[in-house]
Amino acid sequence: MIGSELLRYSDKKIVLFDLETQRVNIMGDNLPFQCSWIVCDKYKVLSRNNYYLKWPGFTMSKGAAAITRFQQSWVDNGDDPEFVLKAFESYLMDPSFLIVGHNLLGFDVYVHQLWRETLGLKRDFSYLSRIIDTNLIARAYKMGWKPDKTDFLAWQYKVMSNPVKGVKTNLAQLNKDFQIGVNESNLHNAAADLELNFAVYRKLIGLVEV
Repeated sequence: MIGSELLRYSDKKIVLFDLETQRVNIMGDNLPFQCSWIVCDKYKVLSRNNYYLKWPGFTMSKGAAAITRFQQSWVDNGDDPEFVLKAFESYLMDPSFLIVGHNLLGFDVYVHQLWRETLGLKRDFSYLSRIIDTNLIARAYKMGWKPDKTDFLAWQYKVMSNPVKGVKTNLAQLNKDFQIGVNESNLHNAAADLELNFAVYRKLIGLVEV
């Protein structure tokens, strides 16, 4: 069938992930306090995973705390970061999964590397070629840019390096654009963001030939 290689027809399982962090930008000490991921097929969520991480001496910036409605008890009662990383990477590093998320290439993948380095591990970007960044796909959709499937990762980085003034592609905006109807008061919590992110992903792969 013509077009059978498109994501809308793919039977590969998907892991969507999101990290909430102590700062709003990438810095050397910007560690995640929440790691959430969901495992899906192209129709539904198959499993949900949500962890808070217990880092010694963890401090939140005021900006990130306000956005995420941070509670210190989340970290105080959190799980061992090494245990969570191992569980998370059992999906992330599995080549049988596609990886989906919002602004992964611009933020989350670098936080993941800081997490690894803090635990004494080397950086590992080997999974990047399997990433579908819904923030970038949404920008391309709004601009009418066609994906380059011969080097999809490079094309996504090209889209990322070409922001367009006035074109909004955050999850709250896409929630409105696609009339998904998720309660936005719950956003900026990684677990809640993923439910909306999956709905956005399903909309985008029906609109963009990726």
